[in-house]
Amino acid sequence: MRGMDLSGKVIVITGATRGLGAALVQRLQLFGATVVGCALHGDPARSIQPVDVQDAIAVQAFLQGVLTEHGHIDVLINNAGYAGALMPLEDVSLEDYEKQMRTNVDGVFFMLQQTVAAMKKQKSGTILTIGSRAGRRAHPGLAVYSATKAAVCALTQALARELEEDGTGVRCIVISPGGIDTDMRKQLFGEEDSRRQQSADRVAELITGILTEDIPVPNGADVGIVRGEIEGVLELH
Repeated sequence: MRGMDLSGKVIVITGATRGLGAALVQRLQLFGATVVGCALHGDPARSIQPVDVQDAIAVQAFLQGVLTEHGHIDVLINNAGYAGALMPLEDVSLEDYEKQMRTNVDGVFFMLQQTVAAMKKQKSGTILTIGSRAGRRAHPGLAVYSATKAAVCALTQALARELEEDGTGVRCIVISPGGIDTDMRKQLFGEEDSRRQQSADRVAELITGILTEDIPVPNGADVGIVRGEIEGVLELH
């Protein structure tokens, strides 16, 4: 995929209606990819399908639909996420805890499990899971969110090891961005803080470079993106 050309590639993105997900859809389409996006409520005007990633059956049906229509999946980007409100751990309700776990961890697990089977048959594919700097260094007031991001990093890297041993040609990479100027950031920390963060477009640009291999990243790596630059690539081996 070198040379910033993604023509003919089928890319699935979760959480595709807002923030980084929306920026990724727009940028990847510019480079010729066929992007199949989904989000909880969808967006028919932008052909974003409604899929609840917490629902294993819904995920299976969505991905089977992609395979039926396009025949293959070249890239999966696990982007959907939910952070809840900024609060001490002792104040987090069971309902909010479960929503974060189910969206951020179960959702990634279901997408990984269903997609990797297709990619193994193809003997090719790339899986990117959007983690967070909070998954590397837990953020006070975001205990559950931090835990979910550490969990999906571990899930993705464990899968990378398994696929290496199988010799399938499928690679798995974690992207751990610092703060991004998104609606979720605004809700957590306010507009002034959010404006100081890196843009979703810039993070999407760097992720596109990783997908095209113009920015080389080893399988299983956890790639930090801070202030609009690659920073702190933690290799699997």
